[in-house]
Amino acid sequence: MNTKTVPDDDHCACPHGYSGKNCEIVENTCMSHPCAKGGVPNPCQNMAMCHSQSGDFTCTCSDVYQGKSCSELRDYCETNECQDHLVPVLVCVLLCLVCIAVCVWWTRKKKKKDRQEAGLAS
Repeated sequence: MNTKTVPDDDHCACPHGYSGKNCEIVENTCMSHPCAKGGVPNPCQNMAMCHSQSGDFTCTCSDVYQGKSCSELRDYCETNECQDHLVPVLVCVLLCLVCIAVCVWWTRKKKKKDRQEAGLAS
């Protein structure tokens, strides 16, 4: 089979997955179009897996990307994922503030006791 992918005057020698005068008929939508103007790369971006489906494709995106071609960064707050973590974060902050308040109270109490003992000892 001729694997020439550069167009000549009349036609392209299409690679596996393409047919037509200019390799414009896509038999496998996850392959590139070597003879199309400028070439169309694999439609899935950001290392997503491409799945050919009867003239169309779907992409399996990583957790970071979304969209038909996995080209859009996922907005976790839009999907309420930030709000799911908000309560534990607020509880943690509140516990930290309580710990600080107890430490300040304990330190002041100890200093007051030390001053009283120092006054009695003299």
